[in-house]
Amino acid sequence: MLGLQEDYAVTREQVLALVDRESSLSVQSWAMTFAMNPLPPAKLSNDRLRIEMEQTVPVGQMIERANATREHPDQRQLYLRILARASVREGGEQQELLAFYRTLKSEQERALILPAAATTLEAFPDLWEAFSGVALLQNAAVEGLGNLVKLRVKSFQSAEETIRSTTRSLSSVNRFAAEIANRLLEKIVGVGPQDKRVATPLRAMDALPLPQAWSINEGALTTLLSILENRPEPPIRRRVLRLILNLNSHLERFHRSIKDEALDRMIFFGENSLRRAVTAYIEHYHRERNHQGLGNRIIEPGDEVGRGTGSIHCRERLGGLLQYYYRDAA
Repeated sequence: MLGLQEDYAVTREQVLALVDRESSLSVQSWAMTFAMNPLPPAKLSNDRLRIEMEQTVPVGQMIERANATREHPDQRQLYLRILARASVREGGEQQELLAFYRTLKSEQERALILPAAATTLEAFPDLWEAFSGVALLQNAAVEGLGNLVKLRVKSFQSAEETIRSTTRSLSSVNRFAAEIANRLLEKIVGVGPQDKRVATPLRAMDALPLPQAWSINEGALTTLLSILENRPEPPIRRRVLRLILNLNSHLERFHRSIKDEALDRMIFFGENSLRRAVTAYIEHYHRERNHQGLGNRIIEPGDEVGRGTGSIHCRERLGGLLQYYYRDAA
């Protein structure tokens, strides 16, 4: 017996007591493995051993026992910590673990189970909800997204083949990471740059293995630029800049637009005048300019958009280079 790693805060005696009172051989076997292994599965040197060990968690039985021990917190915590080491990908156990997570009320318990439950795209709404929770849940959501990407392409039925096919697996991971990043950006576009949920998904995206050819729509790009403009927090700004650096094609289109519509038509006398021009253009780009990629809609339309009555006015920027016509309130 090597004992449990300190992170799990469970003594060897507690595990052995569970083994003594259990009638299920699978629960006994896994509890003994849990007690004897000195490292969490992610740190095992042998990937195949780690994958096979994580697979052996009897999810359904552990959930039943966790539900049956609500009045015994220490014993319930033991079952939950064993569940937290599960790696399920498909089938009934995956759905069962996610459904169990959704029944949990305690933030500590939800944070413990979420990374293990987040191995399916069906968990994406739960991950997004966790981004607005306490720091413990936010961290669990970031870990869960990492699991969703990394483990989505692992094949338990062919563990050795998957481990050996590093290049092929990495390519699959990149594609799936791009899909997750695009889903996160869709959510961020929907809530706006000032929403409190923006910071944590940006942190999660910063850790995703995005492909070099990653691309996003124009609305997502302008939202990233708006975050860069409106959020002063250094970590957020650094993460947005790193994401934008992956978007060469989009940057080229934005650069072409700002040059053709403004900068190439102006003469600047120093850095400050250039900064004022760029700030004015970004304001126009977000709130006044129609975008073909968005169905000729404005990214952040004002209340005046869609009015059918009222006198017509023109808002000018950069000495009339940028013009926006709108109807005044009647």
